[in-house]
Amino acid sequence: LLERASSLQPVLEQTEEGYTCRIATPGVKRSQLQLSLQGERTVELTVKPEGAAASSETATDKEDTGASTVAINDDTVRGASSFTEALTAVTLPRDADMSLATSSYSDGMVTVSVPRRKAPAEEEDSEEVAALATEVKAKRERVEELAKQLQDERACFEEAATDLYAARREE
Repeated sequence: LLERASSLQPVLEQTEEGYTCRIATPGVKRSQLQLSLQGERTVELTVKPEGAAASSETATDKEDTGASTVAINDDTVRGASSFTEALTAVTLPRDADMSLATSSYSDGMVTVSVPRRKAPAEEEDSEEVAALATEVKAKRERVEELAKQLQDERACFEEAATDLYAARREE
């Protein structure tokens, strides 16, 4: 089991949407596998010896270890702290959103898919767009004020022109 564990390497693929980590586990039964999150970005796959009893602890019992519960094909597996033979671990980039991670197991292949977080540049762009929208609104209000002022001045001009015309008629 240890020889098999040390020879397997994860394959990490990147796309614009996120990351996919594939770990081949030939000859290892699904019941021997345990997938956990260590810290904020490290996915760890652990192999327990065949026939070992499953842990009865829950994820909340393991909060102090930093392990989180992850599901593989709808079966919940527990944090890795009670097993000693780690198969492999992968630390994902900082923009990986582990809160939306999914995993599956099929034909000896464990797959973990993790989307990317919204990029900080996009957040800055959103803030910049909001600032520009506020600026546009303020300028529209100013244009409306100037249009009203122009309308008032035009009315005054027309009144003065009417008075001048009337004064000339009286002469």
